[in-house]
Amino acid sequence: MKTNEIYGVFVAYADGTDGKRRPVLIQKMVSNGVRVFRITSKYAEKSEEIKRNYFEISDWQEVGLQKPSWIDLQHEVVLSRTENFKLIGELSQNDIEALIRFIGQNS
Repeated sequence: MKTNEIYGVFVAYADGTDGKRRPVLIQKMVSNGVRVFRITSKYAEKSEEIKRNYFEISDWQEVGLQKPSWIDLQHEVVLSRTENFKLIGELSQNDIEALIRFIGQNS
């Protein structure tokens, strides 16, 4: 696993009651696991405040995602390396550069 790769993996909900399998963007490997950002296709119904923290993946089809998707940059999650990660793809160079700009503008 490496930065900017996208995997499908089970992610628990914030309240810990359950979770679901979803795509995640690998941010980096850390001593206690893998730091990731969740990827979602749910954007339209979010508040403007939440939308400011969502980065749109332009090349979502080329990456291997099934529908238009956004990276939730507000919530980092650390997952165990023992989770069942399934590689989906890797962000395009275009999206990597746009993501870096997006983070710079919003920090």
